[in-house]
Amino acid sequence: MDKKDKELLLRDLSGRLPYRPFVRLGKKEVCVLTGIDGDKVYLNVDTDSFDIESIKPILRPMSTMTMKERKEMGDILNNCGLSPYGEIKASGEDNILRCTAKQSFLFLNYMYSKHFDVNHLIDEGLAYEMPEEMYK
Repeated sequence: MDKKDKELLLRDLSGRLPYRPFVRLGKKEVCVLTGIDGDKVYLNVDTDSFDIESIKPILRPMSTMTMKERKEMGDILNNCGLSPYGEIKASGEDNILRCTAKQSFLFLNYMYSKHFDVNHLIDEGLAYEMPEEMYK
């Protein structure tokens, strides 16, 4: 794992930490991430730390979003003039700027709480795809 991938993974996992993300330790054991300290992570299976390179988060592809989740996400985005499908609903260059920091925070935390792969970690080989039975 190169430095860029490690930094991306650490940033992503840091945002997910309050939502107890599932990670795979090695190739088999599924654990819950409980803490991060530099490039070391703590899991619910041991008091020792593990190197960030020894885990991969288990995330949901965006394509698994349910209609209920689309509506909930849409409610957050509609409050700042964006549609849930990434289209700008109103014209004007400042439309994106109307999305306040609070709305951005709410949106990203909603996505993290549902374990969506917002940073394309699955495509980069830095995460595993979550089996359907884990989120249904």
